[in-house]
Amino acid sequence: MEDSDCEEAEPYGMFIKSDGAATDSMALDPGDYVAERDPSMEEACAVTVAMIMMKSNPEGTDEAKASNLKTVIRLIKSARNKGAQIACLPEMCSVGYDLEILGEKLHSIGESVDETSLECSPFITAVTAVAEEIGLALIIPVPEVESAKEYSYEQGQHGCPKQRIHSTAFIFGPNGGYLGKHQKVHLTTSNGSYANYRDDKYIAYGRDANTFEIKVESGGTLKFGVLLGSDLDFSHTDPSIKSPPRYNDTPYSEASDLVKQMSSFGAECIFCCMSAKEDDWMSKARLAATYGGQHGLFVCGTNLAGNGFSGGSVVWNGRKKGQDHRATKMASMDAAELDEKDGAVIVVKLPLHTMK
Repeated sequence: MEDSDCEEAEPYGMFIKSDGAATDSMALDPGDYVAERDPSMEEACAVTVAMIMMKSNPEGTDEAKASNLKTVIRLIKSARNKGAQIACLPEMCSVGYDLEILGEKLHSIGESVDETSLECSPFITAVTAVAEEIGLALIIPVPEVESAKEYSYEQGQHGCPKQRIHSTAFIFGPNGGYLGKHQKVHLTTSNGSYANYRDDKYIAYGRDANTFEIKVESGGTLKFGVLLGSDLDFSHTDPSIKSPPRYNDTPYSEASDLVKQMSSFGAECIFCCMSAKEDDWMSKARLAATYGGQHGLFVCGTNLAGNGFSGGSVVWNGRKKGQDHRATKMASMDAAELDEKDGAVIVVKLPLHTMK
């Protein structure tokens, strides 16, 4: 591939509301960077990513889910209209994240993808049909209903049938092809900042870290991983801290650090699909971008808004360090950017290594 086929990535983002109107770009302060440039970034193709912040109706009714579907479709169309090649939605975007309300309803309103026949449940079918039509790769985080031969004692107490419910992100390529899924591995076991009711009452633990590849229009390949909610709590730390913090009553360890695992598999970007009540998830994402890989990573996050969630989207560049030697911010957006239609999109161009 010739160098001329690649575009130089712009060091800024653009805010785009769901009606398609763009606000002012947020240029980066040159003083935020050290002068030294990572040689691995010199020859890079670009991919344009969209982080979609939205409000999801958490009532758990068919009407609420249909309303959320309309919001998702409108927002992914807006993202593609502004040049996005891959779009990421927040955790549990199809139903919101209020487990006290949703509870056992998750078994009837959850989603699935049959990995043999590739038959999808209605919500995923509707969203991916639109994404395929407009040529947009998509990360869709929803509750997944998975058949199981066993279930936890605690779930059994609540009368749940022999099915597992996972918080899952399904990944689809720009041609609508199914690429795989990531199930949330690390759950909250007490009332915390990621949910107003402990995850493990209804949500089953995921299994491992996965990475995915998408070829983009510029000729490069984006290799990435996905985190869901409290996965991020186990996926960042500052190596200068002599005693790493404990998360959810569990000590941090590199063995449970999903970002480092994904980086070791070759991921250069991590998408964080959040359902956080506090804004501190953004600083955790910065640590993940800074220390998650040998040369740093891109970490792109977006959060549910409204109904107790703090909203916000952010893109960190761990390959360009600031004066504090941590990842620099390429773009961000807070809940104030939401429009009257309950959604907003931030679009950012990232440089990639080219895989021939």
